[in-house]
Amino acid sequence: MTETKIHYIGNGLRRIRKERGWTQEVLAAKCELETRTIQKLERNENSPTFNTIVYLADSFEMQDWEFLKNITDEIISKVPEKKERAQE
Repeated sequence: MTETKIHYIGNGLRRIRKERGWTQEVLAAKCELETRTIQKLERNENSPTFNTIVYLADSFEMQDWEFLKNITDEIISKVPEKKERAQE
C-alpha cells in the first residue's frame, strides 16, 4: 500500500508574498480566500487543494505550474502519522 503524503507550501508562499510587498490580507483579497486560510498555509498547518493553488497562482499572475515550479525546493512533504486505536 502506498503512503499518502501531505504537501505544504508555506515557506514558498510566504517568500513570494513578501517579494511582492503584500500583506496576508492583500494576498487573501486578491485570491478571494480568507486571511486565516493564508495564515494556516504559511504556517504549514494546512495543505492546499488544487483550486487553492490555482487561486494563489492567479493572484501572483502565474500559471499553476509556474507557481509550483517557483516554490519546488520549499515544498515540505510529510506522511501523516497514523493514530493507533486505544486498547479496550
